[in-house]
Amino acid sequence: MGWELTAWLVPMAFWLCLAAVILIPLWLRSRERGWLHETLRIAYENGDPVTADFVRTLGERERERAEGPRSTAEWDARRAVLFIAAGLGAAVLAYALSIARTAEDEISATIDFGLAIGASGILAFIGIIHFGFWIFRRGDRPRGRAQGPDAR
Repeated sequence: MGWELTAWLVPMAFWLCLAAVILIPLWLRSRERGWLHETLRIAYENGDPVTADFVRTLGERERERAEGPRSTAEWDARRAVLFIAAGLGAAVLAYALSIARTAEDEISATIDFGLAIGASGILAFIGIIHFGFWIFRRGDRPRGRAQGPDAR
């Protein structure tokens, strides 16, 4: 692969990934809202009563997704997985870059590898800490739900 193609392909891949991260969730959200609108339209055309409770029930899934996880324990589990995955990904990237740089200069490749592994270790350790928080908070009651004797 020549430098001309690489010089064009790398920035294009970056912008395409950035656009995908932004546009795909927007598209999925609009699709879900379209489904909700279509369901309400069909219910109205069939003469079914469209009450506030009916709309609330239909929109509950979107509302739950907008609110995020119900408890801090769920947030901790998600953060743990994300940080550990980011740390592992950074470690793999550091290893791949050190292999590529070894042909040029072994000493600077070793130094760069050590710095990159250190940074990836920081990410992974933050994930491990969140995993510990998740373990200790698993018994927390979820927020936003009924707290009566029947609540679990």
